[in-house]
Amino acid sequence: STCAHTAPPIYRLALLITICFGALCLLIGGALMVKAGYGTGPQKDLFAKLDQMTGAHGAAGVAWLMSHPKSRDRIARIQQNERKWGISG
Repeated sequence: STCAHTAPPIYRLALLITICFGALCLLIGGALMVKAGYGTGPQKDLFAKLDQMTGAHGAAGVAWLMSHPKSRDRIARIQQNERKWGISG
């Protein structure tokens, strides 16, 4: 498992894009992660951890996340991209 603090810049950039922006950026962030050889697993792990840390588990959660899709929806979108790309995360 790669720690985001010590990871290469492309890894950090892809995760940042994934967190901060919408569905298109899930696609772009995921594509960057796959191209860099990390796969989509770190994206899914990030959202699962974010869900745990905020205690949201599908609820509204932290105020700044209220305008963002729920973690489970983002994970589902990532899995949809995996199927489209013919990869497993």
